[in-house]
Amino acid sequence: MTPPTTTACYLCTEILTDGDSEIQVFCSVCKRRSHARCARSSSGWPVDVSSTPFVWTCDDCKSCSRSSLQINNDHFRAIMDQFAILSNSMATCNNRIEDLSATLSAQSLTLASCLEDISSLHSENRELRGEITALEDKLNNQFHLSSEEVVIESSERIKREKNVLIMGIPENTASEDLGYAKNLLLHIAPDSAEQIVSGIRLGKIIELNKPRPFRLTFSSSEVALEVLRNKSNITRNTHPSITIKSDMTPNQLQHLKNLREELELRSQVENNLTINT
Repeated sequence: MTPPTTTACYLCTEILTDGDSEIQVFCSVCKRRSHARCARSSSGWPVDVSSTPFVWTCDDCKSCSRSSLQINNDHFRAIMDQFAILSNSMATCNNRIEDLSATLSAQSLTLASCLEDISSLHSENRELRGEITALEDKLNNQFHLSSEEVVIESSERIKREKNVLIMGIPENTASEDLGYAKNLLLHIAPDSAEQIVSGIRLGKIIELNKPRPFRLTFSSSEVALEVLRNKSNITRNTHPSITIKSDMTPNQLQHLKNLREELELRSQVENNLTINT
């Protein structure tokens, strides 16, 4: 922008023209003219100005620049303070994210392990259920009796309720076997010894050192039940190999065997199971 030909001095307000012999200066910002001597007096220049026109900045523009610079500095410091706060917050967030990532990774591993265990348990459960179902089918097939067979089975069970089987009595004559059994009963259920109706060995001799079962028949099923209830009273010091059992039919024995197999299977997934005979 070209300075005006005629204007007033910015500082002393005298009229300035291009033909004046006195050195003039003009503001580099607002372009206002001033005598060099006025500008020197105002700004405290230490040297003479030897060129015309000389560029300088007036006090008003300097004041505006300083004010603008101060505002910009204040804004910059405020922005830097906010940036520092944001940087700290970001660092805290990053640390938290790392902690959460580590926790999530650990939980993912735990969950994967649990899912594997659950899958394995499901497989085992399916296998056990299949085995139990097969066993139940086997039981149903084995004990599918006709009406006549049911009558015979019931009659046989009623007859055997008066009997007990004594295992482990050494082989002797019939009278000696009976005497041994009576002496044994005196220590278990004393009154039962007088209620014996008969005693007989079952089966054939297969091994000399393995005595056959000895079956006792009592006058009533109540006497036989009393003997079975007190069989734990056997003196083991004098009769270490003697055991007393119920006289079961073949179907009862098979049923008991199946129950024991089922108990073994179910005990793998259930607790406190027993067989009531």
